[in-house]
Amino acid sequence: MPNIRANYMSCFDYYQTSPSEYHLSINDFFTEVANYRLNLNNYIEPPPVVAPIQSIDIPNENEWFWSDAPEFELSLIETNLNKLWYNINEIAINFSCTSTGTLNQTIWDLLDDGKVTIKFHALDNFGIQTCEKMEIYKDATEPNTLLEFIPYKNNDIVNDSTVFSFIIDDSNGSGVYRTFYKINDGDWINYSESFTLANLDPGYYVISFYSTDKVGNIEALKYIMVELTDDLLQDNNLQPNPAIGSYNIILILMLFASISIITFARQVKKSRFDRFS
Repeated sequence: MPNIRANYMSCFDYYQTSPSEYHLSINDFFTEVANYRLNLNNYIEPPPVVAPIQSIDIPNENEWFWSDAPEFELSLIETNLNKLWYNINEIAINFSCTSTGTLNQTIWDLLDDGKVTIKFHALDNFGIQTCEKMEIYKDATEPNTLLEFIPYKNNDIVNDSTVFSFIIDDSNGSGVYRTFYKINDGDWINYSESFTLANLDPGYYVISFYSTDKVGNIEALKYIMVELTDDLLQDNNLQPNPAIGSYNIILILMLFASISIITFARQVKKSRFDRFS
């Protein structure tokens, strides 16, 4: 095997002396400085390079969170760890951290609802830098609930057949969890289907309601006052029967016509009498 020499203010020569042994000599210009025998049988393979961040254990991918910044937990190879930090949504601010902690609340408050990208970075003592990315979602907005019904009259008068139902909107949030309502000071009812005020006495009633979403946002309490009436039968009694009403009008017209004919006949008779008298 030919010698391979490298020169830069000093040089070294090595050549193979056996299948498992090399001879290495180091020279400073023309003076030999040291001689080494390299035995490959005694060679120990260096340990493989390992990325500092092994995994992101908390939070879970695509998990939803509300107004409180989420916690995190990383699995690390910390033997040679030099530095660990994270950033959020490519914002040019790096936050130093350890393997566990909570995302910066101030930055979290400034984020809009929706997808949030977190990148954890690690640098070890060998200069190896790694990055692990996680996507989660923020929902800091409460649901919006509307009470839908068709009033019997005006805007707030209902009867025992009026149907009430809720329309709940959580936009692009985590989704509606539950909706509750109550009548006056009654117990809260978990809304599952439309309802009426049947079997209640006529009077004024306050319907209170609110909704929650899947991450814990609670809507501010809403309420509406309605008047429950039994006017339906009374109004029917007050309405004239069309047949009877028409019959009365015809009788009146016939009476006026008869009177007019009689009056006209008398006038004609009187005129003839006056002419020949």
